Amino acid sequence: MTIKKIKNHQGEIRPITELSTGEKNIIAFLYFIEKLSEVSDSSNGTNKVIVFDDPMTSNDDTMQYLIIDELQKVIKMCDKKSCSDQFILLTHNTFFYLNCSFEIKNRRDKKNAFEESNFYKLQRCDNQTKISRIENKNQDFKTNYEALWHELAFLYTEDKPEMMLNPIRRIIETYVVFNGKEDFYKNNKDAKNLFNTNSHYFPDLEADLNGKGRDDIKNMLKKCFSDNGAEVHFNKHWKNAKKNG
Repeated sequence: MTIKKIKNHQGEIRPITELSTGEKNIIAFLYFIEKLSEVSDSSNGTNKVIVFDDPMTSNDDTMQYLIIDELQKVIKMCDKKSCSDQFILLTHNTFFYLNCSFEIKNRRDKKNAFEESNFYKLQRCDNQTKISRIENKNQDFKTNYEALWHELAFLYTEDKPEMMLNPIRRIIETYVVFNGKEDFYKNNKDAKNLFNTNSHYFPDLEADLNGKGRDDIKNMLKKCFSDNGAEVHFNKHWKNAKKNG
């Protein structure tokens, strides 16, 4: 069958040449999923290695949940005792990772998911990638916000003060939006200038730190939270990120 035109939910028809990037991705994804069953039927016992590399790119929310649902089915299939296929998912998206891995981490048989399956965290610094195995739920990411704290703690440990500014800005932006703290920098103009100005540069190596090291930057962030009555919040997230980084 050859498809030359497509129709959307509103009944509008357009040529196949006008497919968006997201539409092309979802068609390719579903085609691959369908081909998996064909391979399974004709593999004659040969084990497969199934790899998905960031399948979430350029898809709207509806398609994202469809992809997550289909991937969870594949994960369940590979998790069966009778199946020796290997499933590998690569992604930059914390939300996507958490949703895809939710069911396998909450196993009905109560087995430890981190012993039954392998989860890894890849962190890049100075053109090198550090690969760490996630060995328990305390080391695992829980939210995008928590992931930012892990990134910050990692850069602190690697002594990269110039690269700490970007996750700091995103941490503050998230905190401000969630807590309605529009005057977050009220007593910390120097911190505002440092975090907001330099963190937009790419690469962050261009940041003007004015001689500030990693502890200076961390303490500036801590003071900002303290002045907003949230020192406990800072201490909790910093401690958890350092402990499980």
